[in-house]
Amino acid sequence: MKSHAIRVAKPLPFQSLVLAAGLAAALGAVAWPGEAGALGPRARREWTLQATRDPKTYELDLRETSDGSLWGNSRRVPRTAIQGLPDGGLDANQHDVTLRFKRDAGTIVATGSIRNGRGEGSFDIELDPAYAAELERRGVGRPSAEQHRRLLHADASFAFLDALQANGYPVPRIGLFVRCADHGVDQEFVQDLSSAGYRLDSIESLVRTRDHGVDGDFIRELGAAGYKLDSIEELVRVRDHGVDGDFIGELAAAGYHVDSIESLVRVRDHGVDGDFIRDLKAAGLKDLELDELVRARDHGVDADYLREMRAAGYGSLTLSQAIRARDHGVDGRFAKNYQRRHGRPATLDELIHARDIGG
Repeated sequence: MKSHAIRVAKPLPFQSLVLAAGLAAALGAVAWPGEAGALGPRARREWTLQATRDPKTYELDLRETSDGSLWGNSRRVPRTAIQGLPDGGLDANQHDVTLRFKRDAGTIVATGSIRNGRGEGSFDIELDPAYAAELERRGVGRPSAEQHRRLLHADASFAFLDALQANGYPVPRIGLFVRCADHGVDQEFVQDLSSAGYRLDSIESLVRTRDHGVDGDFIRELGAAGYKLDSIEELVRVRDHGVDGDFIGELAAAGYHVDSIESLVRVRDHGVDGDFIRDLKAAGLKDLELDELVRARDHGVDADYLREMRAAGYGSLTLSQAIRARDHGVDGRFAKNYQRRHGRPATLDELIHARDIGG
């Protein structure tokens, strides 16, 4: 995982949050509940259940905390797969609920309440010994109790193993299987890549690709916008640069359709986005080409600078004039001070000359 921040278009279907080790994907240093010294004896397990944009699913968030360490897992679950859910779902106000989330690895038993469209409380787990035996029979190996817990939390299913086999991947050993679960590599992820025409050279490559935020939603967003990339490496690079469906949509809403993915990456790298374009328009610079927007961004001409110059009496600057003034260090404060000292308005050329000679 990159150490720099990357823009996320939307919450992913699966997110593994390890606040005790924010770069866990890169460092492999996750503080998992139950490991020696990880969370200590005062571990607390909490759950929340919230609506999603899909009326058929809810978002289940599980967290375990102790002594300042936090582990969390969030994923969408079908409403029909939640045992004990009231008839009204999250719209029902119920102060004493017990919900059961049955998975291949066992069951998550969540107790608490539902009110105001949200469920919350504490949870416990029931590990299914038949799951461990089946993993061993399939050649994955028998998980330890802690590994079994992690596989349950992540809903590491037999269907995922079947999807790996169907797409030509080898049977993972238990350590790699748990690593896949920790990083959100699941049946849906493998099938989405396959449906889009991508097959990676190893399961480890699947993990790395997932860590970079490439998933089915991201691939579909690019495809819907007219961009089809030839390789996973290109998808990873584009994702790392912050180009996603939201960014493309922002440009389109502002009236810009970019022909190539390389141009999108360049525009994004220079910090041009929907907010920057809207702010420039509001400050008086309208109908600029993308290259002009990049020039403005590179030279520090933004909405704040234009507003300062307007307040000093220079409200009709062209882009070239604004860039020239900015490059010479002329801003609203300097313009106002110059006018105050000389008791009269000054042309832009006068301001630039005065700034150049230290006036």
